[in-house]
Amino acid sequence: MLGNHATFAYTGLSRCSVAESTEALLTRCFAQPATSIDKQLEYLAKEAARSIRNLPLPSIRPSERRAVRRTSFVGGGYLGIKNFRMLDRMPSLEELHPFLAVVSNAQGITEEWRPEADQEFSPSIKLLEQDDLFGLHAAGQPFVGSERVKLERSIRRSLERITHPESIARLLTRAIRGVAVRNSRVGPNVMCTMVRRSQVFTAPGTFTSGPIPATPGRPEADYFRWLPDSEGPPGQWIYCPAEPGEFIYNTPNYAYPGTAYGIRFEPKSPST
Repeated sequence: MLGNHATFAYTGLSRCSVAESTEALLTRCFAQPATSIDKQLEYLAKEAARSIRNLPLPSIRPSERRAVRRTSFVGGGYLGIKNFRMLDRMPSLEELHPFLAVVSNAQGITEEWRPEADQEFSPSIKLLEQDDLFGLHAAGQPFVGSERVKLERSIRRSLERITHPESIARLLTRAIRGVAVRNSRVGPNVMCTMVRRSQVFTAPGTFTSGPIPATPGRPEADYFRWLPDSEGPPGQWIYCPAEPGEFIYNTPNYAYPGTAYGIRFEPKSPST
């Protein structure tokens, strides 16, 4: 999570160097001193290219290494734009606009995945069109056909009835698990991070989770319950394991210019 205004994830190599995991590089890059989002993306592109280009892959045949190096960072959230008229956009409440960003050596703003990695990473950013109710971006593995059409219809129907993101998070989680059943490259444990427009300008440092079932074996719906404002600040993330009996064991990493942190818990049985 990048402050309270954006969230980023990656697909591809889990390590970008011998000494640093890909998630650590992503967090480190976003913890640099305060700067604009385009500069942050450029810095991430530079650091990722430098690291992955020099990453040894001794167990991979030389002819396959450029394909294996394909890695993408994908993010979304709200971008503050003061000179919106210069971008031919209508004024927006608090001058915030939803955006999608991709930093990759194998794709641009589209979902097309090139067969081999480039030497450099390229940053791309796109604002959601004003007539679009939502945007869906899948990276890493294909997500097309009737499965995608069904998900987009479900999202559209939900957005016509609700204003909170937990229902959408549940739909996306189910879609990811559906792909995981037939594709071993996709994991069934899902971390959902939620950027709420109402929280964009709140002080950084909050790290509130959604409801966490106190006992194992709770149904999936318990993870995605919407908590009214009277029960505390709205959640920023939900971790939903594939096995209902598994306890939460990690949180998203959190970065803000000048600081970064993440918390990981060792899975424990109820008795311990």
